[in-house]
Amino acid sequence: MSLREGAAPEAISSFGGKGAVSALVEDCFSVHGYRDAIPLRAARNDKRGAGDCFAARGHCIAMRCPYARLAMTSGECGAHPPYTQRPAKNWYNLHTARAERPRGTTGYRMQLHVSQLSAGYGARTIVRDISFTLHRGEVLVVSGPNGSGKSTLLRILAGLQAPAAGTAYYEAGGNRFDPRDARHLIGWVAPDLALYRELSGIENLRFFARVRGLAISDAALYDLLAQVGLGKRGDDRLAAYSSGMTQRLRYAFALLHRPPVLLLDEPTVTLDERGAAVVDQIIAEQRRRGLTVIATNDPRELRYADLILRLGG
Repeated sequence: MSLREGAAPEAISSFGGKGAVSALVEDCFSVHGYRDAIPLRAARNDKRGAGDCFAARGHCIAMRCPYARLAMTSGECGAHPPYTQRPAKNWYNLHTARAERPRGTTGYRMQLHVSQLSAGYGARTIVRDISFTLHRGEVLVVSGPNGSGKSTLLRILAGLQAPAAGTAYYEAGGNRFDPRDARHLIGWVAPDLALYRELSGIENLRFFARVRGLAISDAALYDLLAQVGLGKRGDDRLAAYSSGMTQRLRYAFALLHRPPVLLLDEPTVTLDERGAAVVDQIIAEQRRRGLTVIATNDPRELRYADLILRLGG
């Protein structure tokens, strides 16, 4: 039975079988979430050297690459070794949480489709055979204990990690996008999202706007900082920011291009009450713009959900 068959909330349980797969990350996947990367071999003349991730749109811009530890000397940025999938007692429950939530009714069709998706690290499978469809105006909350695969699932949806098996894709305006080709659709917030401590808040946003090829005025960037509660601190260096202020800046980064997809990993981590209220407002506005996926082990954040995906055993 699929999620949308029947009116009542339902649970889906699955146990994995045997199988073996290999995954190769062929491109340079920046932690900042950009797809159009230039392989290191095409940027050897750049003096910043191997180990940097050179972001896109014709620019060689040094980025912090999550795969920098892997095979950099070979000239392959982000080469991910094959791994074998083994049987695991991984299960999940997926059910509707609040069917009365309002759906987005304006703009183009926006959906996220996930079918029989499995993922893991090395010989260990973390999540197995997950399937769901998320529509515009909806919020999916992925919950579960530490190590259950919440962040792994979000990284796959962000195009930062290849699944071991199954498919995930976005449907927008009648077009289908693999997550690795959907960076223009996605806003990403995560604790490991690296920003530049040597730069001020406004300088970080200018830099990432340029990387994305966006023409945004400083006035608009300061408005975005004010939206996340950093209106008076935009000219301060990140080195002077608290952890909560840095988390707010991650939201400003994610919203730069007004994405129809918002992926939030531990969305209120390090935030105070006012910061959590900012997140409430962002999620409410995102319902009108597109869809949201949240990974959390904080039961208070289940209140955001239209659908809840429970990982773990």
